[in-house]
Amino acid sequence: MNIQFVQRTGCILIFLVILIGAASIPFQYESQSILYKFGRDKTLLRLGKIVGLLGATLFFMQMLLRARIKFLEEIFSLKIFNNLHILNGKILAILVCFHPPLVFEPNDLGALQLRYWPEAIGGLVLLCILALVFTATFKNQLNIPYKTWLVTHRYGSIITSILITVHVLFVSESFETGLPRLMVIISFVLFSLLWIQLRFRAGIRK
Repeated sequence: MNIQFVQRTGCILIFLVILIGAASIPFQYESQSILYKFGRDKTLLRLGKIVGLLGATLFFMQMLLRARIKFLEEIFSLKIFNNLHILNGKILAILVCFHPPLVFEPNDLGALQLRYWPEAIGGLVLLCILALVFTATFKNQLNIPYKTWLVTHRYGSIITSILITVHVLFVSESFETGLPRLMVIISFVLFSLLWIQLRFRAGIRK
């Protein structure tokens, strides 16, 4: 059996396990908002949380696709990673668009108050992700100079990662303690380290 095939299959399985793990959090670590919902409302709220967590997971994986990790590029290829980065960005943009209506539909929007600032952060996350994906897709049509786009895309991604982390950690009781909170913090730290590594490499090339 081809060793590269085995390695690729292993990486894909790890990716799927991570996604399944993220999607299982609303089941394994139920928040108060889910416990006090029933029927259709409970299903929609849980689905909204799953969609949001999958979107956040895919966002953090974006940096892995751009980190130029040598052994991963040998297993796949730079071209495959570039294509996956573009596709992954569009998928996560769709997911984050579905997240708010699914979460808010079972709730009373009029009940939202200033103390629900994590939801406001979530709104900023949505805008940032849509802006990142839109400008990346239509930068030529918008006549955005490549260097200008690249700088805004790079720094926009790290700002968005901070907003996502804050939103996830404080929007639900599921992430107050324990494994879910630890996983979010680890994801953010790894994302940040890979981002710093890329900026360091870019600085050396200059």
